[in-house]
Amino acid sequence: MRLNVREFLSMTADEVQTRIARHFQQSGGFDVSPEQAKAWEEEITILRLALSEQDADVASRWTIFFEYKPPRMARWLDVVLLLDNRIVVIEFKVGCAEVLAADLSQTRD
Repeated sequence: MRLNVREFLSMTADEVQTRIARHFQQSGGFDVSPEQAKAWEEEITILRLALSEQDADVASRWTIFFEYKPPRMARWLDVVLLLDNRIVVIEFKVGCAEVLAADLSQTRD
């Protein structure tokens, strides 16, 4: 799901989460589990805090993608930020007590 960062910051967390879930399911994702919904809730909170310090002009130039599935990849990217001349990929592991080998593999991909 693609949003302008300014738009993302103006929406409620519930609105963002509803749009992520709809996009995820329409794009071939599985049914959203309570654990996944909770993870998205925490991700939205973290991203709002991190991005809220940007002025409106900067935020209007940036784009955020949630649950992005790149072509020819089997995995979903939690968040992709397009920031002027940078691309930032963020893989969240919210609520995990330890880093698993599969997590490291996903991050390397």
